Amino acid sequence: MPLNVFGAGAVQTAYVAYRAFVLNQNTTLFWPNAYQDTNNTVAAYMEVVNVSSPNLVLKLPDATQVSVGQNFIIYNSNGTAFTLNNASSGNIGVISPGVAYYYILRNNNSAAGVWERIVFGAGVSEASAFQLAGLGLIANQGKLDTNVKVTTVPPTSAFYQVSSTDNASIIIWNGGAGDLYLPNIENVLDGFYFSFNNAVQGAVTIRGDANIDQDPTFVVSQGQSLTLIKASDAWWTLGYGQQVPYLVTILNKDISGNSNVTLTENELNNSVIQFTGILTGNVVVYFPAQIGQWVINNKTTGNFTLNVQIVGALGTSYRIPQNTTQSLYSTGGTLVAYPTALNNIMPSNPTTGAMIYFNGTNWVLLPPGTANQVLKIIGGVPTWAD
Repeated sequence: MPLNVFGAGAVQTAYVAYRAFVLNQNTTLFWPNAYQDTNNTVAAYMEVVNVSSPNLVLKLPDATQVSVGQNFIIYNSNGTAFTLNNASSGNIGVISPGVAYYYILRNNNSAAGVWERIVFGAGVSEASAFQLAGLGLIANQGKLDTNVKVTTVPPTSAFYQVSSTDNASIIIWNGGAGDLYLPNIENVLDGFYFSFNNAVQGAVTIRGDANIDQDPTFVVSQGQSLTLIKASDAWWTLGYGQQVPYLVTILNKDISGNSNVTLTENELNNSVIQFTGILTGNVVVYFPAQIGQWVINNKTTGNFTLNVQIVGALGTSYRIPQNTTQSLYSTGGTLVAYPTALNNIMPSNPTTGAMIYFNGTNWVLLPPGTANQVLKIIGGVPTWAD
């Protein structure tokens, strides 16, 4: 009886030209050598003839165990895609149905190695989804899916610098009041965009070297979100709006000096506007020609007047006396004071020395008297008399 010294099968050769695989579970391959007896070895040409379910993985062996230049062709002859990973479980490509890929090892300094992938053959010309996937995209079963990267700003941070790698991402602000800095406008392409959400209390001011909706800065209050898009030499917002429930926001605006001031559209997003500072001359504050409503508080000092009006000197100009508050709304073409008992009798620009009194039925405006006149009570009401 003959004696079989080597056991039950032929010794595995060190080179395998062809191997067919049935992929019914995640599988790890081995480099072929004369001392292994396994079918899961890397072959020069590997054909996957069946994949039992989506999302299965075929994993390559340790790249440090072979030389640079190691190469193989892998062909997916069935109808289901699978993923090829390196030895460190890194995705190096989706193997699409009906497509053959050529892989060559360019660097073996790590177990993962650096593998170059070439579409070696396909029924039609094909670009690799894995190689095409950039910011905002991810390869999935040979196709490109949208994918939004999420960046969270921690509570300890008071600023964040947006970079080119934030394209097609969302930045969630978990800090307090702070600043979000945009990248230099010339360093990003037209269409660069990202979304921003202010998830906590405290306003966040967005700043950059180009205007945002025609304003130099943009304030995002608690609970607000928006998308910023770069177009030409400016930034534009998309989807920004006041949140519900309604929150009262206050703008403290220093208008010290004697120069007229024009508010920005972003500043008008505040429901209360308080003017502060030391006036050295009469000042007019111009509101952009947009619809809105505001509570105006004049906290300035200095013996000068403060008037408010629509930009371009449109419509009615209202004087806001110091240490008083006035509620106004805009039709887009003029400012209008909300009616009150005093509004019905007081002019928008009252004359120095004018008084109001109640005649028993209504409040009445009494203009100032002339020189040498005396204020008397006649018939129970104040009257100027010679």
